[in-house]
Amino acid sequence: MRRRDWLGAVAADMRFAARQIRRSAAHSALTIGTLALGIGVTTAIFTLVERVLLRPLPFAHAEQLVSLQGEDSLRRPVFSVSTDDALDWRDQSRSLAGIALHSFPSRYGVTTGDSATRLNLVSASGDFFPVLGTHFLAGRPFNVAEAQSRDRVAVVSEQTWRNYLGGDPALLKPLVIGSNTYQVVGVVATGAEYPAGTDVWVPMMLVRGAGGALRNNINYQAIGRLKVGSTIDQTTRDLLRVSRNIRAHDQGGLYDFGVAVAPLSTVIVGADIARSLRLLMRSVLMVLLLVCANLTIATLSRGAARQQEMAVRASLGATRGRLMIQLLVEHLLLALTGGAAGIAVAWVTVRAMIATWGDWIPRASEVHLDLSVVGFAAAVAITVGVLVGLLPAFRGSRASLQQAMQHGGRIASGGTRVARSLVVAEFALALTLLAGAGILIHSFQRLLGHSLGFDRRVATVEVVLSGPKYAADSRQRLETWDQLIGAFRAIPGVTRVGVANWIPLGTAGSSFVDIAGSDQPNEGAGYRVVSEDYLTALGVHLMRGRRFGADDGASGAPVVLINQAMAERYWPKGNPIGQQIRAKSMEAGPHGAQDAPWRTVIGVVSNLRQWGPASDPLPEMYASFRQAPGWSTTSMTAVIRSALPPAQLFPMIRTKLREVDPHLAADVSTMDIQLSNQLAPRRLTMLLLTGFAGLAVLLAALGVYAVLSYTVVLQAREIAIRSALGAQRSDLLATVVRNGATTAGAGIVLGIGAAATLSRLLQAMVVDVTTLDPLAFGGAVLVLGIAGAGAILIPAVRATRVDPLRIMKGE
Repeated sequence: MRRRDWLGAVAADMRFAARQIRRSAAHSALTIGTLALGIGVTTAIFTLVERVLLRPLPFAHAEQLVSLQGEDSLRRPVFSVSTDDALDWRDQSRSLAGIALHSFPSRYGVTTGDSATRLNLVSASGDFFPVLGTHFLAGRPFNVAEAQSRDRVAVVSEQTWRNYLGGDPALLKPLVIGSNTYQVVGVVATGAEYPAGTDVWVPMMLVRGAGGALRNNINYQAIGRLKVGSTIDQTTRDLLRVSRNIRAHDQGGLYDFGVAVAPLSTVIVGADIARSLRLLMRSVLMVLLLVCANLTIATLSRGAARQQEMAVRASLGATRGRLMIQLLVEHLLLALTGGAAGIAVAWVTVRAMIATWGDWIPRASEVHLDLSVVGFAAAVAITVGVLVGLLPAFRGSRASLQQAMQHGGRIASGGTRVARSLVVAEFALALTLLAGAGILIHSFQRLLGHSLGFDRRVATVEVVLSGPKYAADSRQRLETWDQLIGAFRAIPGVTRVGVANWIPLGTAGSSFVDIAGSDQPNEGAGYRVVSEDYLTALGVHLMRGRRFGADDGASGAPVVLINQAMAERYWPKGNPIGQQIRAKSMEAGPHGAQDAPWRTVIGVVSNLRQWGPASDPLPEMYASFRQAPGWSTTSMTAVIRSALPPAQLFPMIRTKLREVDPHLAADVSTMDIQLSNQLAPRRLTMLLLTGFAGLAVLLAALGVYAVLSYTVVLQAREIAIRSALGAQRSDLLATVVRNGATTAGAGIVLGIGAAATLSRLLQAMVVDVTTLDPLAFGGAVLVLGIAGAGAILIPAVRATRVDPLRIMKGE
């Protein structure tokens, strides 16, 4: 056939297919809707996976970017690094083209014109943006000379630029951070902010220290850019060589026993999010397979009704190839229409997910539909169209007029075997998804049941004391914290107020410790600086000894509280009260760990799950903020216990803040909100997987319903004869139910085996339950059994109502 003739034939097939779709409007609408749902959710999850996991970071040659972390003497990665170590890595490395440092994002009060707000601020070395390869929307990055000269220049995010600086391309408006004015020199495009969520970057002067204990001031994160041709393994070995050189000449550091090197993209996304996205992608592909199976069953059933039409066309000269092409074109047209609707479903789904959970999805600002996603949806639609249409087209093209006339237009009784096999697969897939969702739900319930060891209802007020007024005067900072504590305590209904540098569910620090009278190596303890009423405000119990008192001020003997886990770790058979410890890395002096003060243990308090309900309590020590190093009192968070609801308490908190210092800005929240934020990614995965499982159950039920309904239609004559010969309705009912139950049962049994195998993928995501959780598996079987029973009974009851006389007249 010539090309023109072939194209003409295809065009004719498309017109014919369009007429067939219009002629069977109900079937077509159901098919398009099912396809839209399946392709839509698949495309939505693919959009997340492609944008978050697969797409390179939005930086120049992003594959060369790495995260650098120090290692302690136990070879555990330490997330932050010291300036001295980073500069030694930079100067002595042979595989890195550059290293840059930046601080952790902190919330600062920023004034632009007449408005003041709290923004996320990061201090970064002068070469930060060149190493990162950032794309600038306007202006330029700050440079090393400006950083080393302490010039007050700043780079802002596109969002900050538009919201607070009017989007001025000339960058004439300054920023006031604390009491210092900064000139804005550049604007980072949306999506290129690093660390994520940063609003303002200011330059940070790097000063090489004298080594020794200064190497323990691990206040920064480090990123590096590999030289062309260098690999992660080569760089790790290279930096291990540098670390050995450092330790050969300077053994004062505690965190330079090695260097952990990892692609920056994996650090940004995080292992938990990557694992969840892969799980969701696998799950949604299962749902898509269910959609394909369901539509194939429906098409086989409908194909039986059209076999007489196919037989007539074949008798008039249509070849088998022409009939197959015509049927395939019809299915492809339906699939492409469903795919177009699926793109709309995906667009709505992605926008809803980003609007609801965008704060907890890495690279969320980059997640949107574009031509690549549309291409993916089109490819899925074509694949589904071929998969769904191939078997019915093959069977339909075999029709002959003689067979059609012999069977009264119903030839495809053999198709029920294929349809039943598909239903078995549907039930197996549905049970796998249901069991997975059940395991996550059970795990989440167990997680919520964990006692955190503190009262989640307390309000939190995070404040940073910035500016010259506070920068060099630790006494001024202590006075301000005392004023804030007094002001918050004066709010009617407030019963307790305390402050700490690190509260639960947020960032924290740990310290190597020395135990007086013991030279055994240890893994240290969490280190927190707190005020007198902090633990009481949180609802932490005193187990033995006493709390901080009026005599535990700056001039008093250094004292410390420890938690029960630390007492059991370091004094398992003794009494820790009166023992002495020192936090040699957190409180090291100019000459190293030996300068850290010995602190006497005065009390033991109950354990907290500082890192959230999924973590076990770890050894913790609490130093009084009146005896702590000055660096620890710059940024603190107040915890406020009150009987008032948050909506009533928050305005009064802000009023008190303005009364103490009108330039102070704060983030006001509750521990309950922070816990909800921490659990949001886990909740999102659970909800999506549960939604997919629910959809799978619905599709499986529809599948068995369609097959049994089709079987009843095919066997109507047999049923009529049996009924005429005296068969009871209960016998007919039992026959259909037995057929359906056998099919569904086979799928459930296969599904149990598949779920037992695939649920191992959830191992790292569950707490307190196993991946063979009997409750989840039993619940999945029960839910699927009930849904299947409902779907089986409807056609079974219909079979008992077959009128023998009407059927025989029809014959």
